[in-house]
Order: sequence, then structure tokens, then C-alpha cells
Amino acid sequence: MYSKKITRNQPALITILLDVSTSMNEEWGSSGKSLAAGAMYAVKRTPRDLLFNACIPEGEVLNYMNLAISVAIPYCHMKSI
Repeated sequence: MYSKKITRNQPALITILLDVSTSMNEEWGSSGKSLAAGAMYAVKRTPRDLLFNACIPEGEVLNYMNLAISVAIPYCHMKSI
């Protein structure tokens, strides 16, 4: 496990990659919700949780991390130019 300490001098880069393939329409276990719905719930909460738990320890916003959210577009959905 990677365990380097995160500081303002060495902030972390958190990257979230979203899968938008048709397989995300499948049910998530027996929850009755799709994989896409579960992923969206996590993506909506993650930045907020990171901000409140890691970047505002003493009431001010501190630069401990950078956040990138990317969408993986399946090759079959891409059109040639």
C-alpha cells in the first residue's frame, strides 16, 4: 500500500475515472439500483467528503489535494471524423 504523507508542500492528486459503458446499466448486487447510480452517488459524495475531512481541519480551506474527474468513453461510441 502506498503511504506517503499528504502535506501542503506535497499535495495529493485524486483521480476519479467514470465508466460510461452500457455495462453500467447492470444492477448493483441486489440493491435494485444500477452500477451507474451507485457510481454517481460515490462521485457526488467524494469531493465533499475530501473537502470537509482533509482540507478544512481548522476552519480554513487548505491545499492538501487536487481532484480530477475524467470520463472514459467506450471506443464503440466514438465516431470517425
